[in-house]
Amino acid sequence: MFSQIKVILIIVALVGASGAIYYVKKLQHENNILILNQEKLETSLAEQKEVITQTRESYEKILKSNAALNDKVAEVNKAKNELQKKLAKHDMNYLAVEKPKLIERIINKGSMGVLNDIENLTK
Repeated sequence: MFSQIKVILIIVALVGASGAIYYVKKLQHENNILILNQEKLETSLAEQKEVITQTRESYEKILKSNAALNDKVAEVNKAKNELQKKLAKHDMNYLAVEKPKLIERIINKGSMGVLNDIENLTK
């Protein structure tokens, strides 16, 4: 009877030990998976930080370009206003009727200047 109890206790101990070994192996496997996931997460985080840095740099370049463009727009508007003032001083309709050759010569000269500028810009 005592030998049967010893055998049963040994079997219970072996089953308990094998269960514990299985549980430890399972935990080690899960731990390895978590370590791999951690490495992937850190890699992804580093990539995202790099993307954020590039986006900020791009944003700053866009702001600088926008400021330069706004300056150019202001210059063009200033030139436009000056031209409007000059044109407002002269009655072009009156001059066209009274002195058509003068107007024709001025317009042709201006057109040639514009065409030359366009030609120079497209070279």
